[in-house]
Amino acid sequence: NRDEWTLFEVFLGDAAVTPLEHAVKDYLGPRVDEVLAVYAKNHRSIDRAWIDLIGDVSFRIPMIRLAEAQSAHAPVWMYRFDFESTSFGGRLGAAHALELMFVWNAIDLPVSKILLGEDRIEPARPLARAMHDAWAAFIRGEDPHASALPTWPRYERPARATMRLDLTSEVVLDPGGDARAMWPE
Repeated sequence: NRDEWTLFEVFLGDAAVTPLEHAVKDYLGPRVDEVLAVYAKNHRSIDRAWIDLIGDVSFRIPMIRLAEAQSAHAPVWMYRFDFESTSFGGRLGAAHALELMFVWNAIDLPVSKILLGEDRIEPARPLARAMHDAWAAFIRGEDPHASALPTWPRYERPARATMRLDLTSEVVLDPGGDARAMWPE
């Protein structure tokens, strides 16, 4: 579900996105309508499409470019965190940085309960353990495989295998590829 609010919107409201629209329009130039149309296909409103587009230009696309460049020199693994929070009326969804409490297996901290939603803590425990195990393996210099996750292939072009982390995790090939392809390399 890509119709979630970002952490920035919850705390800053429209001030989080509106000022960035002009900069993104300048960056994309005459392609802005074409790119926005691709994002709009996955949303109920053009405002939600702008949120996703700005999130991509700020976070996802730079990380994809970094992963692609690094994969020429060393193994790379890519993930997409899709576990959705119910806090703030569900507006956070799978917001940027929510995965950190899972990586550290720290979902019982008070701030974690606030950001995830009290009702999400118990269902999240297996995912938090699996993510913590995968990151710990990676830190030890091993492939980030965890027994509770599917086999996690390396991120390489053209497949762009990405672990989608959620209550049921899976490997997906080139998630959001239609939007990714709109951005210059």
